[in-house]
Amino acid sequence: MADTEVLEKDEISVYEAAFHIDANLSETETKKAFDSVKEAVVAAGGTPFAEALPTRMNLAYTISQIHEGVRRDHTSSHFAWIAYELTPENQSQVDEVLRGDKTIIRHLVTITTKEVAMYAQDRAAEKLIVAKPEGDAVSEQELDEVLEKTTA
Repeated sequence: MADTEVLEKDEISVYEAAFHIDANLSETETKKAFDSVKEAVVAAGGTPFAEALPTRMNLAYTISQIHEGVRRDHTSSHFAWIAYELTPENQSQVDEVLRGDKTIIRHLVTITTKEVAMYAQDRAAEKLIVAKPEGDAVSEQELDEVLEKTTA
């Protein structure tokens, strides 16, 4: 889209909301925070079509957050994103939920395309690796079989 192009009120845009959820939350609470963003998109009339579920990560720098007069420093978080279609007029409803949820320590909403969001979801799925429990040694034969599958 060119910089000078103006969207009509009822024209659909593709957004991506990326956000960091407090790492101190339980898995259930983390999922609840993720679902609340997704529900906000739907409530605003949007259609989610791609997502990355919350994944724990170390942050590149400390994020400080002050809530009710108490400062908390975050060095890790659960990172997630949701891509969705929505009219620009209704995007403010999603922004309010992202700003108002105290379990979300940082967020960013960008305008993107459906193709880019789907590509990002596919790339994230490729990176998922099922880890073997510690103590189970991998034989040379198993390693060779996996390598053959990935290069084929």
